[in-house]
Amino acid sequence: MNESAYAMLAGAGTNCTPPALQGVTIDARVAGPLLEVSAEQSYQNAGREDIEVVYTFPLPPRAVLTAMEFELGERRLVGAVKRKAHAERDYEQAIASGDAAVLVEQERDGRFTANLGNLKPGESARIRLRYGQLVEAAGQYWRLAIPTVLAPLYGDPHADGGLAEHKAPRHSPFVAYPLRLTVTVVGRARAEDLYSPSHAIDVVETPVGVRVQTRPGVCLDRDFVLLIRRAADALAVAGSDAEGMVAIASAVVPSRPQAQASVSMRIVLDCSGSMAGERLDWASVACQRLVAGLAAGDEFSITRFGSTHQHLRPRLTPADEPNKRAALDWLSDVAADLGGTEMQAALKAAAALPGVASRSDAVLITDGEIWATDALVRWARGAGLRIHVIGVGATPNAAFLRELARETGGRSEFVTPGEDLVGAVDRVLAAARAAHAPKLTVQWPRPPRWQLQWPAVAAVGDTVHCFAGFDATFAESTVSIACDGFEAHVPLARIDGELPGRVAALERIRSGHFDDPAAAAERYQLVTEWTSLIAVAVRHTADKAGGLPELAPVPQMIPVGWGGYGRVGPALGEDHAASYFCLNRSAAFETMACLDLDEDDAGIAQRGRRFGAIGSLLRTLRRVSGPGSTPAERQRIAWKVRPEWLDQALSRLNRRAIAARVLGVTGPWSVAALRAAGVPEALLERIARLLRKGVEEALACCTLITLLARRFDVDAESVRAARQWLAAYGERNETARSAASRCEALVAWSIDAYLRKVC
Repeated sequence: MNESAYAMLAGAGTNCTPPALQGVTIDARVAGPLLEVSAEQSYQNAGREDIEVVYTFPLPPRAVLTAMEFELGERRLVGAVKRKAHAERDYEQAIASGDAAVLVEQERDGRFTANLGNLKPGESARIRLRYGQLVEAAGQYWRLAIPTVLAPLYGDPHADGGLAEHKAPRHSPFVAYPLRLTVTVVGRARAEDLYSPSHAIDVVETPVGVRVQTRPGVCLDRDFVLLIRRAADALAVAGSDAEGMVAIASAVVPSRPQAQASVSMRIVLDCSGSMAGERLDWASVACQRLVAGLAAGDEFSITRFGSTHQHLRPRLTPADEPNKRAALDWLSDVAADLGGTEMQAALKAAAALPGVASRSDAVLITDGEIWATDALVRWARGAGLRIHVIGVGATPNAAFLRELARETGGRSEFVTPGEDLVGAVDRVLAAARAAHAPKLTVQWPRPPRWQLQWPAVAAVGDTVHCFAGFDATFAESTVSIACDGFEAHVPLARIDGELPGRVAALERIRSGHFDDPAAAAERYQLVTEWTSLIAVAVRHTADKAGGLPELAPVPQMIPVGWGGYGRVGPALGEDHAASYFCLNRSAAFETMACLDLDEDDAGIAQRGRRFGAIGSLLRTLRRVSGPGSTPAERQRIAWKVRPEWLDQALSRLNRRAIAARVLGVTGPWSVAALRAAGVPEALLERIARLLRKGVEEALACCTLITLLARRFDVDAESVRAARQWLAAYGERNETARSAASRCEALVAWSIDAYLRKVC
């Protein structure tokens, strides 16, 4: 996936109004196990008609949406939570009266919709949402994940997802929304205790803690992930609410001191189209790690799926060395070539495979991007199968995957590229080996008025939360948490504000604690499936909108890594839609055949000069697609557009490079590995000549990969690994640096000679 260089395609005569969403600013604060977030959405109507903006956006799983502020010009209004039907009635009446209004609704856990009605031409507005959530542990870290974009999902958003047509997310490669994000970690954390595998960040220590800020150029195209090294296995916080005080105790379920049980593991691997590229590379390596971690006495199966499914074997097989080796060989060459994402059918088929053990676990490795989640969870509850989940990619459907694992007693892990894949897989394997979940107990400083117990089913490594309410506040004290030899005495830290009480109230609603959940949600001012947020800005008579506004859905950015999609960059504007992505040879010639390049597009290509080599590519595309183009001109583009075999080769080498880094196996730095990956024999023969002249094989192969990547403006895991190998090689001594320089010149000449021959 190319993260640095990208090409631009401009549609002729688009002349469309840009989306109303201008960008999002997020300011978050972490205190103990609680994350509190303020997310500001900025809008502007750049068109000529009154509009109703519809923006469906993500929040973290089980987030508690607590407040909204609506700014229209100089006016600022505070939203109120009402019963859903009442809020919809007030919104429709406001729109019909020509007033401006905002309605925020929950579609399901993790997905909300904001309607901004009667935004007049030239007007700007801001919607500021406040929400909170409890953070989860991932190994030795607290893992904070803030989603920013909804990925395309497989299935029918109306029939499977229950969404009205105007709320279904639409995606466009022609949009880019900037994101500014700041996180303050309160307490004793240090800068070296934090890192983000998803974004480049700046970290500053302050008197109250550590402040993290994303660098310029960030867009709404991936989850923001921040890992905070945890100093304890348990935390406890308390805050006031209308009934007195609420306390929350959070603990990581420890490993039970017991003999390691054998496992009957059904591995289910997503090979649908959305998994193409680095997602499947990481997923494949995760499968390999799972298989390598199986021991004598275990049994396993592997099922890969898309629109259909395929089994490695028609039954579970013993985890002996021959079977494991066959599985590893099979996994090294899987591709995202099975189309759609029929996840439930694949899990049913895997569950039906015959095996020896009576108890069985499934490990689902996927991005989770389907609409039919409710039906799958309902089936899973009665399937008698403990389903563990490894969510991969930059935008996994975390709310669904967590629910699937939680409802079956499985462990859920999420890995974005750059995270600790080995740790995630090993934690899933440890949870699968646990015969049953440990039982935790909590001792409060005084008897609570009400209490929500730990979950009845939890996996080893899960973060579980216990809630309790008290009639009155009390001085800071200690909470005792115990579990099978593990015991912790945790200070009960006081937190200002009502967030602990609001978080606890939503958990009480979800657990059936209230007879009338809608009334409880309205009393605690929480957005739920029964309640919505509404704010109305009454306009002066002369300022009222006339007639019904034009519907203006906000298209989503295409997430980075989705289906192998690269980074989406900024639009050029001037009534032209622009998309940035990497072009391979077939895409380039398809572009030449299909684009109707007129004089306006020539101007876009001319302005593309500021993109350097990419602007040159655009001008070349226009020349060779014209009616007077010659075969020689068409031939020259082959020097600027990367060949199809390079994408396939890098994809296969990616998996070997990830496995080398994660599993400690030998890297793909040999002619045999390049040949197996699909590098043309004619090019490899020129590299073989260099080897016969005394050039080191690994040096020549790494140099070839890096020079091809440089020439065709492509980046990938294997390219980064090759660069790291070369950097380490050059640091050996002066002789090594001289050899690397000579090798680079020879390999560059070999590539030029090969291209002259084939082009």
